[in-house]
Amino acid sequence: MKKMKRILIVKNRALGDSIIGLSTIQYIKALLPHAHITYALPNWIMPLYFNLDTSADKYFSLKFNNIIDWVKLFFTLFFSGDKFDLIYELHCSGSSYKFFKLYSFFTRTNYHFNNHHITKNSNPRPSIERDLEGVWRFLNENIYKGNLKYPNYLEYEPRILLKSKTKQNKKVKEKEEKIIVLGIVASRLSKVWPLEYFKKLINLITDNDANIRFIIPISPTYPIDIEVEKLFNQENNYKIKKSQNIQFIKKELDELPLYLEKAYLYIGNDTGLKHLSVAMGLKTFTFFGPDEPGEWHPYNVEIHHCFFIENKKLPCRTKNGHFCGISECVSCNCLRLISVELVFDVVKKYL
Repeated sequence: MKKMKRILIVKNRALGDSIIGLSTIQYIKALLPHAHITYALPNWIMPLYFNLDTSADKYFSLKFNNIIDWVKLFFTLFFSGDKFDLIYELHCSGSSYKFFKLYSFFTRTNYHFNNHHITKNSNPRPSIERDLEGVWRFLNENIYKGNLKYPNYLEYEPRILLKSKTKQNKKVKEKEEKIIVLGIVASRLSKVWPLEYFKKLINLITDNDANIRFIIPISPTYPIDIEVEKLFNQENNYKIKKSQNIQFIKKELDELPLYLEKAYLYIGNDTGLKHLSVAMGLKTFTFFGPDEPGEWHPYNVEIHHCFFIENKKLPCRTKNGHFCGISECVSCNCLRLISVELVFDVVKKYL
């Protein structure tokens, strides 16, 4: 096979998945430093990367809502001037798989993919490892002829930096004060640690150090975020002693990294915000409820702590599969059993 000069990596998934995918790009860059890598992502995620430096050389926007999108995407990609030696899709989805199979047929471009399909009897593996394995398998068979060492996923934690120009234009300050990012929202309510627990934890942290500030990033338009903010601000569940130390950040994706750059800890639910915090160098503490951390917390747990109640104590989690996929839960014991006192006892060492 000819040398890989231009590679298109595709990940048509959620925000957190796009950050996890950076690990594979870092791996490819380490092996093929002269390869030009384009990273194809859903169009709504693209603004996140406007102000960021990653291992990707270029980005490409994906949109598959209708046939018009497909046609536009085909011709935009075809006339982009990029003649790819390889198109590789990570954790492939149905729409992007069909599109790139079609595109590769007409353009004679090598298209390969991996998926994360898990059977009821198989054990989920770290998401970064599964991405890496697919690319490793392809490179090992086609370029390295069986001599490529299997990668350790913990060595490829995603890395993101603010562009130096952005720092100058936005006058981003160094970490002059202690700022903690709180991730109180999630993609579904069943993944949200109880809001009164967050409030109690804020009070405990503030009692320990009154100078600590908290920022709570939420989407200005996402319905769940709006609902969670409303519930959080209600006084009837639990009152915060020093509310002036808390700031809700309602910004679009392109501005979000500017606020994380100033922080040093993330405490919250398992969301894209957690993965972004990891990639930007924050120490993280994550609450896992319906999902297991083995799959979606592919990081060194000594640096990125996770709180999780084992399956044997919660048979409901794996009743219909390897995780619980319900949107809302009346009891939410998988998260309620993670006590505030337990969390504070771990977090206080780093305040």
